Amino acid sequence: MKQLKLVLCLLALILAFASLAPAQKTVEIEKTVVTATRTEKAVKDAPASVTIITKEDIEATSARYVDDLLRDLVGVDVKRPRGISSSCTHIRLRGFSHPRGTLILRDGMPINRIACGGGKHNEIPVELIERIEVVRGINSSLYGTSAMGGVINIITKKPEKELKGTVEGSYGTFDTWNSGVTLSGTAKGKLGYQLYYNHLETDGYNPWSDSFIATKPAWVQKKFREAIVDQERDADNVFARLTYEIDPFSSLALTYSYWNDDISNGRKYNYNEFERNRTSLSYEKKGRLNISASLYYLDEDFEFTYDRKSDKKIMKAFDIVEMISKIPVEDIGGMISISVPIKKRHLFTFGTDHRLGKMENRCDWQISTRKTRTEGKQYRGSFFIQDEIDVGNVGPGNLLATLNARVDWYKIYDGSFYDSTGKSEKYSDKSGEEFNPKLGLVYHLSDSTTLRTSVGRASNIPYLYSLYGTWECPPGKFNEGNPDLGLEYAIGYEAGIEQRFGDQVMLRMTGFYNDINDWMARIYYKTQKGVKYYRWENIDEAETSGIELEAEYRPFKSLRLYANYGYLHTEIKEYKDGPELEGNRLIDQPRHRFNAGFTYTNPDLFTINLRQRYVSDRYDDMENTQKLDSYTTFDVKISRDITKFINASLEIEDLFNKTWQESYQWETPGRMIFGRVKIMF
Repeated sequence: MKQLKLVLCLLALILAFASLAPAQKTVEIEKTVVTATRTEKAVKDAPASVTIITKEDIEATSARYVDDLLRDLVGVDVKRPRGISSSCTHIRLRGFSHPRGTLILRDGMPINRIACGGGKHNEIPVELIERIEVVRGINSSLYGTSAMGGVINIITKKPEKELKGTVEGSYGTFDTWNSGVTLSGTAKGKLGYQLYYNHLETDGYNPWSDSFIATKPAWVQKKFREAIVDQERDADNVFARLTYEIDPFSSLALTYSYWNDDISNGRKYNYNEFERNRTSLSYEKKGRLNISASLYYLDEDFEFTYDRKSDKKIMKAFDIVEMISKIPVEDIGGMISISVPIKKRHLFTFGTDHRLGKMENRCDWQISTRKTRTEGKQYRGSFFIQDEIDVGNVGPGNLLATLNARVDWYKIYDGSFYDSTGKSEKYSDKSGEEFNPKLGLVYHLSDSTTLRTSVGRASNIPYLYSLYGTWECPPGKFNEGNPDLGLEYAIGYEAGIEQRFGDQVMLRMTGFYNDINDWMARIYYKTQKGVKYYRWENIDEAETSGIELEAEYRPFKSLRLYANYGYLHTEIKEYKDGPELEGNRLIDQPRHRFNAGFTYTNPDLFTINLRQRYVSDRYDDMENTQKLDSYTTFDVKISRDITKFINASLEIEDLFNKTWQESYQWETPGRMIFGRVKIMF
């Protein structure tokens, strides 16, 4: 509680100091956002709470991955369970405690996978990001499934006009090497190209929590400690793009990315291998009639190797490979969106999305000869429509209204299960439709004061893993799909006020409430050989609500200070099949979160970025028995241009070496130090 009072006092001081600052003119250009409405719009006119992370912001931080850039934002929860050895990071907005509730886009195309609901956003190199647009709040009326807590659009850089390249390398804690090369340019004024390659390797660290191991019987603890190894990781990432400028108003882009990641889970016979190929083709046309169209294809293979579970009869555990699970996935889709102004006060947008995915889950037991196969397919289609209306003067100010709606239809089919012991089953096909409308209002009371409010509906179609998958994540916690799982939906409300003092000071306060029905959750239902089993079920009703406070102050061009605080309430309101869970909080959702920091840039000296995060306690299980303590951490980066072509930096994460539990099983690695050199040509 003392820490909470301290951070609240600090936020109040920043707000008070910022509000007293004299309004001075700066040269900052008005920021625009395309994600909030699928059309280019000034941030101040967006009918939602929006944050833009610019290229300059990215370059100043110590961020190595996309999720590092998002940790500082209000309303955003980031969980990377295994630190530097984890390629799987969970990003959640506004209390929706599963990654499926946050839609992640790359250049407007979804990277959330139809197989598992989440998105592997860290395959997008930080070096190639132009900006990130974070739009909080329900947005299924434009983007469909996954856009319950909000939308994050990662917009990559366009090819350079002239040939440019970079070579960089870094070395740091746990014998971690990270090297990369980029090349970008344009041939004959029309054909642009980009190429990026990165290689990461690290010895990793032992992530297992002593308090977690201590919960095991004595003989299991001994076997567990004998099996522990460091979390080694070896990853390669390739990104390539060709663009063609048809004319000054239209262009084509062909993009390909490849990700290969081999990771130890901290035990000798427990590790993962990932391989992902992603291809997209997009078309853009700007003018009075704006057209955006894209096709995308994802082909990926996961392989999970699991060690022997605790077997009391033979007193053995973790000493041999017990099962290998292979999960091949294919995901293909396409989208077209058209915007056209009608008279002077309306901007009309309409379009359609279509997507088809299929998944297999092959489990081969190495100790026995048992084999199981589960598979299924899912199709999604939609039509959306939007009208942005400049209502005009209402009272002392100007009113803008955005009304949009989307119809989604889906089919889940060809689901089946096979077991070599003789059991097999074919699951019934399912189909349905969803209608998600939304109304947003923006009222400019004056040039410096803006009011916002919205109400909308959002829904999520069950993804293939939750229907048919059987996998272990994290080790020791098996998750079992439920072919009868139903879709979830929520009604969301939001209201806020934003106050600006010139171009130097921004203050914002937003309140929200989400009423969630048939929430999809993993429910513990039995224990087998010491392994926890969870099954996907629908919880009748849950809710999330909260308040977000933000402040940003730029006393002069070279210095930016910021602070934000988020209060979040989550609760299971009704669960007829498990009334003992009613009143519990949702997984991993802290009540209090505070971020603050500054960036100072002096071209003759250096750039320094300091970030502080406070996260209050939260629970790692639906039963609210595994409590994770609060923590405060600091990151710092100092960089300097050695010459016009060489930049060097020192990056320190968790400056004061305060480890904490990202999950009940795993602890963070503590202080990590990296030195980086970047050569530009």
